[in-house]
Amino acid sequence: MKRSLISCGLYLFFQCTILFGQSYGSWVAIDSLNEARYSHTAIQLIDGRVLVVGGIGSNDPKSCEIYDTVTNKWSFVAKTIYERWRHKVIMLDSKRILAVSSPVTKTCEIYDPIQNIWTLTDSLKAGRVLAEHELIKLKDGRVLVIGGLTRDYSEIEKGTLRLCELYDENLDKWEVVDSMIERRQSHSAILLKDGRVLVSGGISFLDPLATYEIYDPAINKWESTTPMNIARESHKSILLPDGKVLVVGGYSNNNLFPTRSCEIYDPNLNRWQLVDSTQVVGSAGEVFILDERNLILIGANSTQNLIWEIYDYIDFKSKFVGYYFTGSFSTTKIQLKDGRILISGGVTTPDNFQYLPVKKCFIFDLNTSVVNEEIRNTAYPKIKVQNYPNPFNYSTKIRFFLEKPSWVKIEIINLLGEIIEQIIDSEQNAGHQEYIFSAEGLSSGIYFSRVIIENQIEIKKLLLLK
Repeated sequence: MKRSLISCGLYLFFQCTILFGQSYGSWVAIDSLNEARYSHTAIQLIDGRVLVVGGIGSNDPKSCEIYDTVTNKWSFVAKTIYERWRHKVIMLDSKRILAVSSPVTKTCEIYDPIQNIWTLTDSLKAGRVLAEHELIKLKDGRVLVIGGLTRDYSEIEKGTLRLCELYDENLDKWEVVDSMIERRQSHSAILLKDGRVLVSGGISFLDPLATYEIYDPAINKWESTTPMNIARESHKSILLPDGKVLVVGGYSNNNLFPTRSCEIYDPNLNRWQLVDSTQVVGSAGEVFILDERNLILIGANSTQNLIWEIYDYIDFKSKFVGYYFTGSFSTTKIQLKDGRILISGGVTTPDNFQYLPVKKCFIFDLNTSVVNEEIRNTAYPKIKVQNYPNPFNYSTKIRFFLEKPSWVKIEIINLLGEIIEQIIDSEQNAGHQEYIFSAEGLSSGIYFSRVIIENQIEIKKLLLLK
């Protein structure tokens, strides 16, 4: 399972060095969303505008907005038919947008940006919850949904899925195709240049996987060969211009902290090779190619700073790390056609520690200067919290490490922001800490653990399934 809050986060674990003689881009605030939201999706339309779909925190999880990159304005557009959050979206060959599943429905619907209307299409055979699946558009235009987590497919399998489904826009239908060799959630998928699909890592039952599989749509078959060097889940993959695949970060072997390790897959040699690690550690962040040499890794930590790193994918070395105070984390991130990065929404924890969605949006431009007050030489606080198991059906453990004796407060919060249990509120000795949250008497649903150490906060999503 993803251990970072709802969508994403990268945690900084080092002293960053700023190279003032070199510009590596910067972040600029843009027009804010009309409704605060997180766990939404964003996608750029064919005309350059950006569509945001659903999410938690808005008055209506069906609400959608479009950002006009020319006028720098957000405006409301047609609502989805069903509530959507922790779902996925993808552009079809018709340039319409397909929204797939959500924790509350296995329905799918299509947005037509010309007519500004959503219409229902065929539903998945198995609804996917918490966006633990992968969604890939094949070269022939069909859409492949891979694995994930379900609660409603008891006829064949339940929980973590091997199941894969293929959507044909021309037929307006989903069909079940060859299943993966292993059950997977929190995995990563990439379309290779030859049209096959590479799936790596993830979780099958408890431990992260080192195995990978390749799907060949021409013969509708999954095959598995040499595993990765490091087992990982909640990692990111990106296709490089030379056709190789770079795998970044994630959690490995149930370690308390995410890994900085990276490795390259060469499809011609069918071989994995470790390369230099990133400077940031993390999972569930995002990675985008900026130019013919550099990529950017983006996340946000619990201090509500946007953490970003420029990484040279030719020499495989870190070039720059910065941060920008956005006042939010767990944002949604996409790359625009002009190469800029847009982040929208997210959550914040103000002085009263209340968990609140936000409207703020920012754009990263590689061609602007980074020399500003938000980029600093600084050591970052390190709060790294693990909830395990998660999802759980009775109790879960909250684990973290204290570098020194510290005052610790742990609270359990429901979706309304109400504190339903305080586990501890006292000074604790340095070292590994472990506390048990028992959910006896609580109904199934989403809860949050809020760990406060001195003046730092880390919030984690907990999924109770009974």
